[in-house]
Amino acid sequence: TPCAPNTPKSRARYDAERAWHALAGDGVTTVSYRLGGIYGPGRSAIETAKKRRSAAAANGGEESASQRARERRSFTSRVHVGDIVRVIMASMKLGEKASEVYNVVDDEPAPRRDAVRYAENILGLLTDDSTTPTMT
Repeated sequence: TPCAPNTPKSRARYDAERAWHALAGDGVTTVSYRLGGIYGPGRSAIETAKKRRSAAAANGGEESASQRARERRSFTSRVHVGDIVRVIMASMKLGEKASEVYNVVDDEPAPRRDAVRYAENILGLLTDDSTTPTMT
């Protein structure tokens, strides 16, 4: 599908990507990796759940503006840091046969809220009236 950025931020990313590819030539291969939200050690829903709990306690139970904004997103695409490394290494082995662009995300997007609620359940932070999402 052709790229059609429709916000200033996505347009800036696309313009930077095109400028990067304009550098290719004379045996130089350029590759873009479009990454979803990166998670892994120190960057997971577990850490998010812990931060939310401590921030809510500090703010009298109120979430921050950035937390509320993230909650409004229907779905997020994520990718584990280890998967990013594997994609980069595999594309480097291809050399000049590598694609120009790789979209690197997990198989299926999921509501961010479900990932955080699952982490809260693991940590025992959910109340009795909370519902626990099923993560597969």
